[in-house]
Amino acid sequence: MKNIVLIACAAVVLAACGSDSPSGPSSPGGKVPEAQIRSALSDLGEITSVKASEWDGVYEVTINGQALYASADGSHFIAGDLYRADGRVNLTDLKRDDLRKQVLNNLEPEDSIVFSPEGEPKYVAWVFTDVDCAYCRRLHEHIAEYNDLGIEIRYLAFPRAGEGSKSWNESQSVWCADDRKSALTNAKKGVQVATSTNCANAAAVAHGYAAGEAAGLRGTPMILDADGRQLGGYLTPPQMLERLKSSS
Repeated sequence: MKNIVLIACAAVVLAACGSDSPSGPSSPGGKVPEAQIRSALSDLGEITSVKASEWDGVYEVTINGQALYASADGSHFIAGDLYRADGRVNLTDLKRDDLRKQVLNNLEPEDSIVFSPEGEPKYVAWVFTDVDCAYCRRLHEHIAEYNDLGIEIRYLAFPRAGEGSKSWNESQSVWCADDRKSALTNAKKGVQVATSTNCANAAAVAHGYAAGEAAGLRGTPMILDADGRQLGGYLTPPQMLERLKSSS
């Protein structure tokens, strides 16, 4: 709660920047001062959107795939969560969900290895995984149980050690295998997968890694639902089912 109060206080200061009016800065004709904000914050990274937030005079800026909040002239910004007081709604979390959904929608079918239940899946869960991650391996041990509950698991590669590492190369071998599902299962059991890092699917590892970074991944496994909402890290089959039910 202390952090929320600090962020709220900072936002009040931000909203008042550059204006004698209690309602905060305004722009001519109610237009978003996009060019000014882009110019002022360009050194922070790639800015993909600037738009008015729910808070008068404060603008939502999407930069490097993350949301921050800026004054109209770009002289001040907040890197933190913005809440709507009514209902204590975390607006930044909603924005993160939307950005993660966009990340998932931009992936190609071959970027994921899919374990589907029989018949039509009731739910879809995206799982960023590392072949060497202990909890990733534990999750995969129960893959049949997730499927039995109607959950389709779509794995994306995220070798935590980064490009060129042993786990990166092993992940490429998995994604390049003729039978990728069996190869992934074997890799998670510690069985050596035939080395093959030069195939059409090899780029899938880089795509998964980039998607994980864009989605704000901090550790594996990271589980998202089909709408980009983060469900957590390792979840047992019943726990995942409950999270999926509550998020749908």
